[in-house]
Amino acid sequence: MALSKDVDVPDAPHAGLRLFNQDDAEALIRFQGSILKEVALGVDDREICNRICHLGEGMVPGSIATIMLLDEKGVLNVHAAPSATPQIAARLDGLRPGPESGSCGNAIYRQEPVYVEDTLSDPRWKGLKPLAEEFNLQSCWSIPIFSKGRQAVGTFALSGFETRMPTPFQQRLMEIAASIVGIVLERRQQTDALKRSEEQFRLLFEAGTDSKMLLSKGGRILDLNHIAHRRLGYAKEDMLGRRAAEFVTPEHADQIAERLGGGGGA
Repeated sequence: MALSKDVDVPDAPHAGLRLFNQDDAEALIRFQGSILKEVALGVDDREICNRICHLGEGMVPGSIATIMLLDEKGVLNVHAAPSATPQIAARLDGLRPGPESGSCGNAIYRQEPVYVEDTLSDPRWKGLKPLAEEFNLQSCWSIPIFSKGRQAVGTFALSGFETRMPTPFQQRLMEIAASIVGIVLERRQQTDALKRSEEQFRLLFEAGTDSKMLLSKGGRILDLNHIAHRRLGYAKEDMLGRRAAEFVTPEHADQIAERLGGGGGA
């Protein structure tokens, strides 16, 4: 049987060097490629997380995938679990990491993957044993999701309806999934930070009683606050894209040109 080296994913934790058969290696490449394509296209992060869960379940039959994230209080809440019942998700919300908090709680507590073969007998599942019994969750594998700064921010898990341990292929699948979720979350944080910055700028731009214009290097109006267009007597849409000098006194036009360094461009 042909062998292929493990699929490489930048910054994937615990990757190591392993060998897989050709079919498994190609399956990992397809899994990684399809998700990273959606990341590059800017697909909504929760939609990507749901797709990661579905793909993981398809590659590990008889499993339920969950993605849980830490909140500001340090507890885990379900972020994506498209195949889990609402009852399971509700019971998992608010999970506090600890030595008896199941696979996900332990993955955060220990900052490492936790593979539980038998949830009903493993002491790490003592706090969640009623959940395992009620929903027949007999095994559960969980791996931390790390931020760019190597802080655990959540978990990716596969729970099974039979007692079992993951194969090297399944472990690698989970590592890739967790790594990509980390990338998705990092992108969301950057997007949220940009939105907050834009909102703060807009508040400052519109605040006060001064006329304010945002100009291009050539002196064309990119934006202006409500005070400016009201004082000048023009509708905002009629001013955007035109040169500011058209709407001000010659004295002010000279001042604008001076600040723009001559301003001959667009």
